[in-house]
Amino acid sequence: MTGHVLGFDIGGTGVRGALARITADGAEPLATRADPTPVRMGPDGVDPDEVGRAVAGVAAALLPPGRTAEAVVLGCTGAALLGAGLRHRLAATITLGRPIPTVLLCSDVLTSHIGALGTGGGVVVAAGTGAIALGSDSRGTWRRSDGWGTLLGDSGGGAWIGRTGIDAALRSHDGRPGGSPALLDALNARYGSPAALVHAVASRPDRGALLAGFARDVAVAAVADPVAYRILRTAGRHLADTLLAALPPGAPPHAAAVGNLLHAGPPLTTALTDRLTARAPHIRLLTPAGTSLDGAVTLAAAAVHQALPPGADLERLTPAAHPTTAQAA
Repeated sequence: MTGHVLGFDIGGTGVRGALARITADGAEPLATRADPTPVRMGPDGVDPDEVGRAVAGVAAALLPPGRTAEAVVLGCTGAALLGAGLRHRLAATITLGRPIPTVLLCSDVLTSHIGALGTGGGVVVAAGTGAIALGSDSRGTWRRSDGWGTLLGDSGGGAWIGRTGIDAALRSHDGRPGGSPALLDALNARYGSPAALVHAVASRPDRGALLAGFARDVAVAAVADPVAYRILRTAGRHLADTLLAALPPGAPPHAAAVGNLLHAGPPLTTALTDRLTARAPHIRLLTPAGTSLDGAVTLAAAAVHQALPPGADLERLTPAAHPTTAQAA
């Protein structure tokens, strides 16, 4: 079998793409490219025209002259927020009239899962601005946990840590119990004042990213501040609980944690592993085998080989008609 596939990882830090050559049992990586322009998020998710242009530009840089791709998989932050009309526009912008037989859209948590563990099942928790876990028994059952957004959920994610740290800072400002003078100093250094922070939160659409930015200050303060230290420990326990809730019955006891938030290191990561050991000692926390981008390429190759993971939530996009849900069978 010959030809190429493309995988994309689309999120707040930009668009990353990878080109791979189709092989008999998968795909051989060839090249990667990135458009580092941040993808704007609004109430309807990502802007499909903006994403489409970025994806088209990266694809043009990756594909050999005169060649097209047999399949494209888009692992996209905020994919669930795209309505039918926006999906239609996204497909039209990406294909630009090129004969691409298969264009599939999915959440980046699915590509993160496949990138980290492959198609053999298990559970992955992804922790960045938000927090979400996805588990599979490899036989068609998938289970999601959290990922309810930074306003209603995403416990233990970057925005949750930032919001909890800001609460401790404001408690210190007011003289209420549970406050942290160290975090109040960090809040003033980052935002100017509590009033300036309130104005920023009220006026900016990317509130989650704004709150998550303070997670870095919490991590720095945690070295010496017991309040910040406890916040990170609590976040790690939340992430472990989210991971365990997403593991379907009978699934392989394999787990992985991915996402930029893990760079915070201890005490968050140690709390996560301690919680897993205490609640489910049979589960093995593995080093992720690859990234979300690797997972997108793996899924694109699987689409060509007609070997998509059973039950995986992938949606086929077409610019000429309303998209149809094409779960793997």
